[in-house]
Amino acid sequence: LNPWMPWIAFALLLLSTFEPPYWCTTIELATHGSARLCGHPDYPSWMLPAPSALVTNAIETVALLIFSLDVVLSTIRYGVSRAGIASDPNRAVNAVIVVAAFCDALFPRAAPHATPYLRAALQVTHSILVRQQLMVVWRASLRCYGAASLLAVYVCYCGWLSTILFPQGTPEATEVLPDAVEASWQLLILITTANFPDVMMPGYTARRVSAIFFCTFVLLGVFFLSNYLLATVWGSHKAQDQQLLSSRLAARRRSLNAAFECLDWEGNRALSNLRIEALLDRLPASISGGVEQWGLGPAGAGVARHLDDDLASTSATFTRTDMHPSVRMSRRLLFAVLDASGDGKVERDEFMFLCDVLSLRFKQVVATPPLAHRLAARCDGFGSGFCSMMTSVLENPKFEYAVDVVLVASSALVLLEGASSTLSVATVAFTVLFTFEVVLKLLFLQLRIYLRSLGARLDVLASIVSVGLMAYVWIPDGYDDGSAVHAVLALRLLRLIRLLVKVPAYHEIFATFLRLLPAASTLTAAFGLILFVFASLGMQIFGGVITTDRTSGLVITPEQARALADSEFGQSGYYPNSFNDLPSGFVTLFELLVVNNWQVITSGYTAVLGNYARWYFILFWAVGVVVMLNVMVAFVLESYEAYGGVDAS
Repeated sequence: LNPWMPWIAFALLLLSTFEPPYWCTTIELATHGSARLCGHPDYPSWMLPAPSALVTNAIETVALLIFSLDVVLSTIRYGVSRAGIASDPNRAVNAVIVVAAFCDALFPRAAPHATPYLRAALQVTHSILVRQQLMVVWRASLRCYGAASLLAVYVCYCGWLSTILFPQGTPEATEVLPDAVEASWQLLILITTANFPDVMMPGYTARRVSAIFFCTFVLLGVFFLSNYLLATVWGSHKAQDQQLLSSRLAARRRSLNAAFECLDWEGNRALSNLRIEALLDRLPASISGGVEQWGLGPAGAGVARHLDDDLASTSATFTRTDMHPSVRMSRRLLFAVLDASGDGKVERDEFMFLCDVLSLRFKQVVATPPLAHRLAARCDGFGSGFCSMMTSVLENPKFEYAVDVVLVASSALVLLEGASSTLSVATVAFTVLFTFEVVLKLLFLQLRIYLRSLGARLDVLASIVSVGLMAYVWIPDGYDDGSAVHAVLALRLLRLIRLLVKVPAYHEIFATFLRLLPAASTLTAAFGLILFVFASLGMQIFGGVITTDRTSGLVITPEQARALADSEFGQSGYYPNSFNDLPSGFVTLFELLVVNNWQVITSGYTAVLGNYARWYFILFWAVGVVVMLNVMVAFVLESYEAYGGVDAS
């Protein structure tokens, strides 16, 4: 079940996206269904289709039953001893979370706000990679605590200092810095450069000398302390990577030492060639059965003694009649290489080297003929000459150059035509031409080799989607709007990436990017989980607060609704930036990550709930921008240090 557990936990997180928000269902229950706020236009949201309560409960029940089965099987396999829990505390934590999730499902009104956090915890306990990345974020936050606290002290000190430098009656105090608290808030925004130079302009217009204060603050706070935070996070990330690598190597060495002692139960400090032979015979079964059976203890010793019993039979000796001669020769050569001392035995270090060799993995590439060649072979060679000719034409570099020229011409035509809402003859012709090119390559080239290229996979995907969208436009179903046509045009422009890859400088960047994708996907998943937690928290605190309803008073009073409309948030038309549902919360948090106009978003919530609402946004800025984004930057810097400049073609 282990490989499927993270996906089941992710399914529960995805279910939270479609479930009706708790704030609106509570109001609907309180008004006995007379006020239906979920998906109401006055409460901006994505208006996603919500599954029924029966479907939601069924999905959650099935998922929790699978989690419970996993806990039971894990308990049967590892037991509940104190030593077992100490060696892997995640299993005990997972069991507690599964029990809590079951209680939450059975008694939903007992702790209605706990559901999203329990689902996020299930994702953490069942995904070791996400757990490791979250530990990186946590340790980075601890590492940069000193610099972050100094930044907070610096902002508060300068906020207090501004009340002395700009007393009441000055333009600064009148318009932007009236007191120490508001001045600290404005200077915190200035650290993110979101209100610069607006915060400086009232005083700078009246007195040019006031620019010294603001420029000095930016110089120390933005150019030094913020970058020092980045350097701290980068150093922490680099140290954790080295520590993780060292811990993995140490754990591997402990496991191999345990396996060696398990096989050498007599204490000879060496393994005979016959025992190594029996081990190699049983190795595939041991891999499929899990590495735990090679651990210390009676079970491991029993397996090793069973290996020794095999040596008494002729099936485990070098004289086996059922073994191919090349296999026997390979094993003799392997043992000869391992036995560096020449004493006919494999010692501990030589056993370690054997495991290093066995850990190597090679992917066998089978050269299968192209599809058209196989069809010709089935027809007694009919058309084989034509197939060979087409293959040589498609593999010719001149053909690729011709395709690139046509691609540039079609892209230039798109720019000349503009964003048309109808399918022109040229659009259809180029789409059919490029689709025909992809079909020919799929027929007459080896698929494994052709699809190995990122550009080829992109061409196939673009062709399939383009043909589907054209069919969508042509079928008389009443849905042939201009957006599908624009998508076809955009896909044609997307194929220009294949030209960029051929530029050496761009090729290096794309190659490095492809190398980073596996690790970056895990880091992105960890960040997405943090965003999920903050979006759930924001939906519980601010759900229904952002509304254009100024009269009903179901969530906020009419006075609060008018204050919201008169705020900078309302005047800027930022109503979609709400926490009325989970997708809207995700988009709002992403906007806050960019920190452009984040003070405008905050102004809407403070207009309704007061200045205490700022603490949520300050907390997210500290976690999301100061830590998360700096970890991402540190990851990119370290990855460039490792892979940058390396041709990974």
